[in-house]
Amino acid sequence: MMWILSLLFLWQACTIRLSSCFHPTYISQYSAAPICKLSRTSCYGQRKVFYLKASSSETAATLTEATTWNLRLVLQNLPTSNGRKTDQIFVVRAQFIEDEGYEPPQGTLRLEAEDKDDKNDEELQPRQLSLAKSRWILSEDPEDRKDSLWIWGLFKEPLYPFLLLQMEVDEIQLPGDEKESIPPFKLFAKINHKRENGQVILTSGADLKIRKTETVKADPFGAATVDIFEDVSVGRLQIQPIKKN
Repeated sequence: MMWILSLLFLWQACTIRLSSCFHPTYISQYSAAPICKLSRTSCYGQRKVFYLKASSSETAATLTEATTWNLRLVLQNLPTSNGRKTDQIFVVRAQFIEDEGYEPPQGTLRLEAEDKDDKNDEELQPRQLSLAKSRWILSEDPEDRKDSLWIWGLFKEPLYPFLLLQMEVDEIQLPGDEKESIPPFKLFAKINHKRENGQVILTSGADLKIRKTETVKADPFGAATVDIFEDVSVGRLQIQPIKKN
């Protein structure tokens, strides 16, 4: 008799566990802190897709339109159209806008318009950089992947210790009468990312890299070629939230 009751109890527990995956209250087990919380959870088999939503609080930084971030790019040895190298400092003011429906969370940068009325020390201020394209995505640690164990409920929320950022820059005209410019280039950065007490924290410092491509012969006769990629550090990125909209 006891073993029959045990089987019935086990069957009921499994039924509740499976059905709760489709119940709205199930997301409470995976809710991040109040500021960056889960708005809804979809289940496809065992895999759950998360959507981040900012709350009404104005005290924490988020990866939404509620927070504007200041990105300061200190670049070195950029090649110019005249064949020389130049060091430049630029700023980008933008919000991280998430594309809903993707896991891991990812999206683009929405640039903030430059303040034309700010004339204080205009010559000393870094130039605001205009981006042709941008893309960001939260990522697991490539050196210590957890095999997405959070999907099976072993962690209260996805573990994404990095934000990978890619920025495509148009040609930059340099000041002067020589009509010198910096050709278009693409920047990559891997930024430490975590959420603490509802606030998104991005480590202030990160390396900025460009990807150089070299085409080499793949056979002695030169009939086939292969592209070899090399990531070269060209500076540092400093990032911090500056205001809430």
